[in-house]
Amino acid sequence: MHPIPRPYADPTPLFRHGDAAAAGLPRARDFSVTVNPLGPPRSVLHGLRRALPNDIARYPDPECRSLREHLAEHHHVLPMQVVVGNGASELIALLAQALRPRRVAIAEPTYTEYLRASLLAGAEVTHWLADEADLFAPAPFDPGGADVVWLCNPNNPTGHLWLSGRRAVSWARSHPRSLFVVDESFLPFVDGDDHYSLIPSVNRLANVVVVRSLTKVYALPGLRLGYAVTNADLARHLRDHLVPWSVNTLAQAAGLAALEDVAFLARTVRWLKRAAPEFVAALRVASPCLSPIATWAPFVLVRLNGCTAPDLTRRLAERGLAIRDASNFVGLGERYVRLAVGSPKGTSRLPDELRSLRQEVPG
Repeated sequence: MHPIPRPYADPTPLFRHGDAAAAGLPRARDFSVTVNPLGPPRSVLHGLRRALPNDIARYPDPECRSLREHLAEHHHVLPMQVVVGNGASELIALLAQALRPRRVAIAEPTYTEYLRASLLAGAEVTHWLADEADLFAPAPFDPGGADVVWLCNPNNPTGHLWLSGRRAVSWARSHPRSLFVVDESFLPFVDGDDHYSLIPSVNRLANVVVVRSLTKVYALPGLRLGYAVTNADLARHLRDHLVPWSVNTLAQAAGLAALEDVAFLARTVRWLKRAAPEFVAALRVASPCLSPIATWAPFVLVRLNGCTAPDLTRRLAERGLAIRDASNFVGLGERYVRLAVGSPKGTSRLPDELRSLRQEVPG
């Protein structure tokens, strides 16, 4: 990891997300968004039906007490240590607004909402870029007195995973003046995720906050639901800054139903453990233009050889497929795209289309 100069004059283009390109496309042809293709689970849909129509005529619980209790039990922490929000992105913004850091450090390339939230809070931002020669594998670095360090595990868009939670815990312990915010939105997809999570460390380290999403793994992007786990004092401070009734009644009902569905989560983990390497292998065969990076997440970062991300994105859009142009992730440029691992029936669709483009896209 090495610091890089501010790589933008206007950061606005960095905050474009992938789903806009897929407007109106069938889900089976959208490889730009990173939502579990197996969901939402039937248990969640049943829970939503039970919540209709009466519950939407009542105000939601502003404290999300029942959901916080279930999340606390799930993670072996106290309910007072849990903050529930309208998606992980709201919690990222909440952290920046509530803490008002003067300086932050961001491990790049990564989710650009960390940058947006930090800039809106008036922070000075230092970007630490993982080495491209090492396929952007993350590594600890000296945050140089940053008030907040933003990390993503597994990382978006690279799919890399910190080798163990203990490595990150040791890093956070060695820099007690910095608050380490670890976004684990994609960690529930990983087999043995408890081994990699920093949630068990929040009772030992006051400078760790873990953000998680229920949107991704349970396929709830239309409802929005996420949570943070940290020490009780910081969690109380964050809840004090939440907008009242931020989490609607249906989202709370969906979260409670999702947490009960252990079988769905286990099926998701088994699916990705098999599907991700198969997808990477299929991409390598599909075109010599593609150099995919092995992933722990439900998406694959692909380096392009002989073509650019805007060009490949346009060519596939003409064929009715959406992919994520990754050129607006800090440190990547026009040589990278991010491709979501599709459903069991749809995963082969993208490699098939890429194979048919071999004559048009030079290798």
